[in-house]
Amino acid sequence: MGKSATGFELFERLAARGERVAFVELDQIGMCMPAPGAVRSAAKADNLLAMLDNFEAAGAHGAVVCGDVVETMRDLLGRAPARPVLCRLRATDAVTRERLTIRESLHWAMSAGEYESYDVPVGDLDITTYPLGVREVADEILYQLGPWPPRPSPVTEASPPSAPATIEDAPAVLVTGPRAVGTSTAAWQVFMAGVEAGQRTGYLDLDQLGFLAGAQHVSSLATKLANVAACYSGFRAHGAERLVLCGHVNGEEIDAVRTVLRSITVVALTAGPETLRLRALRRRRHKEIWLPGDDLYGSGDDHVRQIVTSATGFDPSQADLVINTDHLTPAEIADVVTRAWRAATTT
Repeated sequence: MGKSATGFELFERLAARGERVAFVELDQIGMCMPAPGAVRSAAKADNLLAMLDNFEAAGAHGAVVCGDVVETMRDLLGRAPARPVLCRLRATDAVTRERLTIRESLHWAMSAGEYESYDVPVGDLDITTYPLGVREVADEILYQLGPWPPRPSPVTEASPPSAPATIEDAPAVLVTGPRAVGTSTAAWQVFMAGVEAGQRTGYLDLDQLGFLAGAQHVSSLATKLANVAACYSGFRAHGAERLVLCGHVNGEEIDAVRTVLRSITVVALTAGPETLRLRALRRRRHKEIWLPGDDLYGSGDDHVRQIVTSATGFDPSQADLVINTDHLTPAEIADVVTRAWRAATTT
Protein backbone atom coordinates (compact mmCIF):
# COMPACT_ATOMS: atom_id res chain seq x y z
CA MET A 1 0.00 0.00 0.00
CA GLY A 2 3.03 2.32 0.08
CA LYS A 3 3.06 2.52 3.88
CA SER A 4 6.80 3.12 4.24
CA ALA A 5 7.07 5.77 1.53
CA THR A 6 3.94 7.54 2.77
CA GLY A 7 5.01 7.36 6.41
CA PHE A 8 8.43 8.82 5.71
CA GLU A 9 6.89 11.55 3.56
CA LEU A 10 4.69 12.48 6.52
CA PHE A 11 7.70 12.50 8.85
CA GLU A 12 9.65 14.80 6.53
CA ARG A 13 6.66 17.13 6.06
CA LEU A 14 6.08 17.41 9.81
CA ALA A 15 9.79 17.94 10.42
CA ALA A 16 9.90 20.67 7.77
CA ARG A 17 7.21 22.63 9.58
CA GLY A 18 9.13 22.39 12.85
CA GLU A 19 7.34 19.56 14.62
CA ARG A 20 9.30 17.40 17.08
CA VAL A 21 8.60 13.99 15.63
CA ALA A 22 10.26 10.59 15.30
CA PHE A 23 9.80 7.91 12.68
CA VAL A 24 9.64 4.12 13.00
CA GLU A 25 9.26 1.53 10.23
CA LEU A 26 7.83 -1.56 11.92
CA ASP A 27 9.43 -4.10 9.59
CA GLN A 28 12.83 -2.75 10.65
CA ILE A 29 12.25 -3.68 14.29
CA GLY A 30 10.62 -7.07 13.79
CA MET A 31 13.27 -9.08 11.97
CA CYS A 32 13.57 -11.96 14.41
CA MET A 33 13.79 -15.17 12.40
CA PRO A 34 13.16 -18.00 11.87
CA ALA A 35 9.88 -17.44 13.70
CA PRO A 36 6.17 -17.51 12.87
CA GLY A 37 4.54 -14.27 11.75
CA ALA A 38 2.72 -13.87 15.07
CA VAL A 39 6.02 -14.01 16.97
CA ARG A 40 7.59 -11.37 14.72
CA SER A 41 4.48 -9.23 15.11
CA ALA A 42 4.70 -9.50 18.89
CA ALA A 43 8.39 -8.54 18.78
CA LYS A 44 7.52 -5.48 16.69
CA ALA A 45 4.93 -4.41 19.25
CA ASP A 46 7.28 -4.86 22.22
CA ASN A 47 10.12 -3.07 20.48
CA LEU A 48 7.93 -0.21 19.30
CA LEU A 49 6.64 0.56 22.79
CA ALA A 50 10.17 0.63 24.19
CA MET A 51 11.40 2.83 21.32
CA LEU A 52 8.57 5.31 21.82
CA ASP A 53 9.77 5.82 25.39
CA ASN A 54 13.29 6.48 24.11
CA PHE A 55 12.07 8.95 21.50
CA GLU A 56 10.00 10.78 24.09
CA ALA A 57 13.04 11.01 26.35
CA ALA A 58 14.91 12.57 23.41
CA GLY A 59 12.26 15.30 23.10
CA ALA A 60 9.87 13.91 20.48
CA HIS A 61 6.24 14.98 20.87
CA GLY A 62 4.96 12.31 18.53
CA ALA A 63 6.02 9.49 16.22
CA VAL A 64 5.02 8.47 12.73
CA VAL A 65 4.86 4.67 12.69
CA CYS A 66 4.37 2.79 9.43
CA GLY A 67 3.86 -0.89 8.80
CA ASP A 68 1.56 -3.43 10.35
CA VAL A 69 1.25 -5.74 13.34
CA VAL A 70 -1.98 -7.29 12.15
CA GLU A 71 -1.76 -10.34 14.40
CA THR A 72 -1.22 -8.29 17.59
CA MET A 73 -2.78 -4.91 16.77
CA ARG A 74 -5.40 -4.93 19.50
CA ASP A 75 -2.83 -6.02 22.10
CA LEU A 76 -0.53 -3.19 21.04
CA LEU A 77 -3.30 -0.60 21.27
CA GLY A 78 -4.22 -1.85 24.74
CA ARG A 79 -0.64 -1.43 25.95
CA ALA A 80 0.12 1.92 24.32
CA PRO A 81 0.43 4.79 26.83
CA ALA A 82 -1.73 6.99 24.60
CA ARG A 83 -4.26 6.05 21.93
CA PRO A 84 -2.57 6.49 18.54
CA VAL A 85 -4.25 7.87 15.44
CA LEU A 86 -4.80 4.87 13.17
CA CYS A 87 -4.50 5.57 9.45
CA ARG A 88 -5.66 2.77 7.16
CA LEU A 89 -4.36 2.82 3.58
CA ARG A 90 -6.40 0.80 1.10
CA ALA A 91 -5.91 -0.60 -2.38
CA THR A 92 -7.61 -3.36 -4.34
CA ASP A 93 -6.09 -6.83 -4.29
CA ALA A 94 -5.07 -6.39 -7.93
CA VAL A 95 -3.21 -3.13 -7.21
CA THR A 96 -1.56 -4.67 -4.17
CA ARG A 97 -0.32 -7.65 -6.21
CA GLU A 98 0.99 -5.30 -8.91
CA ARG A 99 2.94 -3.22 -6.38
CA LEU A 100 4.39 -6.27 -4.65
CA THR A 101 5.37 -7.79 -8.00
CA ILE A 102 7.35 -4.64 -8.86
CA ARG A 103 9.12 -4.93 -5.50
CA GLU A 104 9.67 -8.68 -5.99
CA SER A 105 7.78 -9.23 -2.72
CA LEU A 106 4.68 -11.02 -3.96
CA HIS A 107 5.18 -13.69 -1.28
CA TRP A 108 4.01 -11.09 1.28
CA ALA A 109 0.67 -10.60 -0.48
CA MET A 110 -2.40 -10.67 1.77
CA SER A 111 -5.90 -10.25 0.42
CA ALA A 112 -8.23 -7.68 1.94
CA GLY A 113 -10.45 -10.51 3.16
CA GLU A 114 -7.58 -12.27 4.91
CA TYR A 115 -6.47 -8.97 6.47
CA GLU A 116 -9.94 -8.30 7.85
CA SER A 117 -10.08 -11.82 9.31
CA TYR A 118 -7.62 -10.66 11.98
CA ASP A 119 -10.30 -8.34 13.39
CA VAL A 120 -8.21 -5.24 12.69
CA PRO A 121 -9.56 -2.10 14.42
CA VAL A 122 -11.28 0.49 12.24
CA GLY A 123 -8.93 3.28 11.19
CA ASP A 124 -9.44 6.85 12.39
CA LEU A 125 -8.40 7.85 8.87
CA ASP A 126 -9.28 5.59 5.95
CA ILE A 127 -7.69 6.46 2.61
CA THR A 128 -7.78 4.70 -0.74
CA THR A 129 -4.35 5.17 -2.26
CA TYR A 130 -4.94 4.29 -5.91
CA PRO A 131 -4.46 6.19 -8.21
CA LEU A 132 -2.87 8.78 -5.89
CA GLY A 133 0.89 9.26 -5.59
CA VAL A 134 2.77 9.30 -2.28
CA ARG A 135 2.69 13.10 -1.95
CA GLU A 136 -1.05 13.18 -2.68
CA VAL A 137 -1.74 10.51 -0.07
CA ALA A 138 0.36 12.47 2.45
CA ASP A 139 -1.56 15.63 1.57
CA GLU A 140 -4.84 13.89 2.36
CA ILE A 141 -3.55 12.45 5.64
CA LEU A 142 -2.28 15.86 6.79
CA TYR A 143 -5.60 17.47 5.83
CA GLN A 144 -7.64 14.91 7.77
CA LEU A 145 -5.19 14.75 10.66
CA GLY A 146 -5.33 18.45 11.47
CA PRO A 147 -3.00 19.87 14.17
CA TRP A 148 -0.62 17.10 15.21
CA PRO A 149 1.28 16.09 17.27
CA PRO A 150 -0.23 17.42 20.50
CA ARG A 151 2.10 19.90 22.16
CA PRO A 152 2.93 19.17 25.81
CA SER A 153 2.92 21.99 28.32
CA PRO A 154 5.41 23.10 29.33
CA VAL A 155 7.53 22.28 26.29
CA THR A 156 10.44 20.11 27.33
CA GLU A 157 13.94 20.49 25.96
CA ALA A 158 15.46 17.65 23.97
CA SER A 159 17.97 15.51 25.84
CA PRO A 160 19.60 12.16 25.16
CA PRO A 161 17.93 9.18 26.81
CA SER A 162 19.56 7.63 29.83
CA ALA A 163 22.37 5.25 28.97
CA PRO A 164 20.96 1.73 28.57
CA ALA A 165 22.24 -1.03 30.77
CA THR A 166 25.18 -2.94 29.34
CA ILE A 167 24.33 -6.34 27.87
CA GLU A 168 27.26 -8.54 28.80
CA ASP A 169 26.36 -11.84 27.15
CA ALA A 170 25.36 -10.59 23.70
CA PRO A 171 26.36 -12.83 20.78
CA ALA A 172 26.31 -9.91 18.34
CA VAL A 173 28.17 -8.64 15.30
CA LEU A 174 28.32 -5.10 13.92
CA VAL A 175 29.10 -4.61 10.23
CA THR A 176 30.21 -1.02 9.72
CA GLY A 177 31.97 1.05 7.09
CA PRO A 178 31.62 4.26 5.05
CA ARG A 179 28.48 5.04 3.06
CA ALA A 180 27.92 2.91 -0.06
CA VAL A 181 30.49 0.27 0.91
CA GLY A 182 27.75 -2.35 1.33
CA THR A 183 27.32 -2.75 5.09
CA SER A 184 23.60 -3.57 4.97
CA THR A 185 24.00 -5.98 2.04
CA ALA A 186 26.73 -7.93 3.81
CA ALA A 187 24.99 -7.85 7.19
CA TRP A 188 21.75 -9.09 5.66
CA GLN A 189 23.51 -12.08 4.14
CA VAL A 190 25.16 -12.84 7.50
CA PHE A 191 21.72 -12.64 9.10
CA MET A 192 20.13 -14.93 6.52
CA ALA A 193 22.92 -17.49 6.91
CA GLY A 194 22.08 -17.74 10.60
CA VAL A 195 18.37 -17.98 9.86
CA GLU A 196 18.92 -20.76 7.33
CA ALA A 197 21.01 -22.60 9.92
CA GLY A 198 18.01 -22.51 12.25
CA GLN A 199 19.48 -20.00 14.72
CA ARG A 200 16.83 -17.50 15.76
CA THR A 201 18.55 -14.19 15.00
CA GLY A 202 17.62 -10.54 15.25
CA TYR A 203 18.62 -7.94 12.68
CA LEU A 204 18.85 -4.17 13.16
CA ASP A 205 20.03 -1.30 10.97
CA LEU A 206 21.34 1.63 13.03
CA ASP A 207 20.30 4.08 10.32
CA GLN A 208 16.67 3.02 10.82
CA LEU A 209 16.63 3.48 14.60
CA GLY A 210 17.30 7.18 15.06
CA PHE A 211 14.95 9.23 12.89
CA LEU A 212 14.46 12.38 14.94
CA ALA A 213 13.42 15.75 13.58
CA GLY A 214 14.64 19.17 14.61
CA ALA A 215 16.50 19.85 17.83
CA GLN A 216 16.48 16.22 18.92
CA HIS A 217 18.80 15.23 16.08
CA VAL A 218 21.81 16.02 18.31
CA SER A 219 20.87 13.03 20.48
CA SER A 220 20.45 10.66 17.56
CA LEU A 221 23.39 8.32 18.29
CA ALA A 222 22.44 7.96 21.95
CA THR A 223 18.85 7.28 20.92
CA LYS A 224 19.94 4.70 18.36
CA LEU A 225 21.93 2.83 21.00
CA ALA A 226 19.05 2.97 23.47
CA ASN A 227 16.83 1.54 20.73
CA VAL A 228 19.37 -1.21 19.96
CA ALA A 229 19.28 -2.27 23.61
CA ALA A 230 15.48 -2.12 23.69
CA CYS A 231 15.04 -4.12 20.50
CA TYR A 232 17.63 -6.72 21.41
CA SER A 233 15.83 -7.27 24.70
CA GLY A 234 12.59 -7.62 22.75
CA PHE A 235 14.14 -10.10 20.33
CA ARG A 236 15.53 -12.17 23.18
CA ALA A 237 12.15 -12.26 24.88
CA HIS A 238 10.89 -13.93 21.70
CA GLY A 239 13.65 -16.50 21.48
CA ALA A 240 16.47 -14.75 19.59
CA GLU A 241 19.91 -16.14 20.30
CA ARG A 242 22.01 -13.62 18.36
CA LEU A 243 22.00 -10.16 16.83
CA VAL A 244 23.30 -8.87 13.50
CA LEU A 245 23.73 -5.10 13.45
CA CYS A 246 24.78 -2.82 10.61
CA GLY A 247 25.49 0.89 10.40
CA HIS A 248 28.04 3.59 9.73
CA VAL A 249 29.93 4.19 12.97
CA ASN A 250 33.64 4.58 13.49
CA GLY A 251 36.27 5.72 15.99
CA GLU A 252 34.76 6.67 19.35
CA GLU A 253 31.29 5.78 18.08
CA ILE A 254 32.35 2.12 18.02
CA ASP A 255 33.38 2.46 21.65
CA ALA A 256 29.88 3.77 22.38
CA VAL A 257 28.37 0.66 20.78
CA ARG A 258 30.59 -1.52 22.96
CA THR A 259 29.24 0.16 26.10
CA VAL A 260 25.84 -1.31 25.22
CA LEU A 261 26.87 -4.67 23.73
CA ARG A 262 30.03 -5.53 25.63
CA SER A 263 31.04 -8.65 23.70
CA ILE A 264 30.11 -7.47 20.20
CA THR A 265 32.37 -8.34 17.27
CA VAL A 266 32.96 -5.27 15.09
CA VAL A 267 33.85 -5.77 11.43
CA ALA A 268 34.69 -2.71 9.32
CA LEU A 269 34.35 -2.84 5.53
CA THR A 270 36.49 -0.55 3.38
CA ALA A 271 36.87 0.02 -0.37
CA GLY A 272 38.69 2.29 -2.77
CA PRO A 273 37.11 5.39 -4.34
CA GLU A 274 36.23 3.71 -7.64
CA THR A 275 34.53 0.76 -5.94
CA LEU A 276 32.54 3.12 -3.73
CA ARG A 277 31.56 5.22 -6.74
CA LEU A 278 30.24 2.20 -8.64
CA ARG A 279 28.31 0.93 -5.63
CA ALA A 280 26.83 4.37 -5.00
CA LEU A 281 25.75 4.60 -8.66
CA ARG A 282 24.04 1.22 -8.38
CA ARG A 283 22.23 2.35 -5.23
CA ARG A 284 21.03 5.58 -6.79
CA ARG A 285 19.51 3.61 -9.68
CA HIS A 286 17.46 1.69 -7.15
CA LYS A 287 19.08 -1.68 -7.71
CA GLU A 288 18.42 -2.54 -4.06
CA ILE A 289 15.19 -2.19 -2.12
CA TRP A 290 14.40 1.36 -0.97
CA LEU A 291 14.72 2.12 2.73
CA PRO A 292 13.40 5.20 4.54
CA GLY A 293 15.97 7.99 4.52
CA ASP A 294 17.92 6.62 1.56
CA ASP A 295 19.32 9.79 0.01
CA LEU A 296 21.27 7.92 -2.66
CA TYR A 297 18.22 6.78 -4.62
CA GLY A 298 17.76 9.22 -7.48
CA SER A 299 20.64 11.44 -6.35
CA GLY A 300 22.88 13.41 -8.71
CA ASP A 301 26.56 13.05 -9.53
CA ASP A 302 27.57 15.73 -7.01
CA HIS A 303 26.01 13.79 -4.16
CA VAL A 304 27.71 10.57 -5.26
CA ARG A 305 31.06 12.38 -5.31
CA GLN A 306 30.35 13.74 -1.84
CA ILE A 307 29.67 10.23 -0.52
CA VAL A 308 32.91 8.92 -2.02
CA THR A 309 34.93 11.85 -0.66
CA SER A 310 33.48 11.50 2.84
CA ALA A 311 34.71 7.89 2.98
CA THR A 312 38.25 9.17 3.51
CA GLY A 313 37.21 10.23 7.02
CA PHE A 314 36.10 6.77 8.06
CA ASP A 315 38.25 5.47 10.93
CA PRO A 316 38.19 1.65 11.28
CA SER A 317 40.89 1.54 13.97
CA GLN A 318 38.51 0.44 16.75
CA ALA A 319 37.14 -2.53 14.77
CA ASP A 320 38.12 -6.12 15.51
CA LEU A 321 38.56 -6.89 11.81
CA VAL A 322 38.96 -4.66 8.74
CA ILE A 323 38.04 -6.12 5.33
CA ASN A 324 39.02 -4.49 2.06
CA THR A 325 36.07 -5.32 -0.19
CA ASP A 326 37.36 -4.03 -3.54
CA HIS A 327 37.52 -7.46 -5.16
CA LEU A 328 34.93 -9.32 -3.10
CA THR A 329 31.31 -10.13 -3.90
CA PRO A 330 28.65 -9.56 -1.23
CA ALA A 331 28.52 -13.32 -0.60
CA GLU A 332 32.30 -13.46 -0.12
CA ILE A 333 32.20 -10.47 2.26
CA ALA A 334 29.42 -12.11 4.27
CA ASP A 335 31.40 -15.35 4.46
CA VAL A 336 34.46 -13.57 5.89
CA VAL A 337 32.28 -11.72 8.42
CA THR A 338 30.50 -14.92 9.45
CA ARG A 339 33.77 -16.79 9.98
CA ALA A 340 35.24 -13.91 12.00
CA TRP A 341 32.12 -13.75 14.18
CA ARG A 342 32.14 -17.51 14.72
CA ALA A 343 35.80 -17.44 15.71
CA ALA A 344 35.20 -14.58 18.16
CA THR A 345 32.29 -16.34 19.86
CA THR A 346 34.05 -19.71 20.24
CA THR A 347 37.26 -18.41 21.79
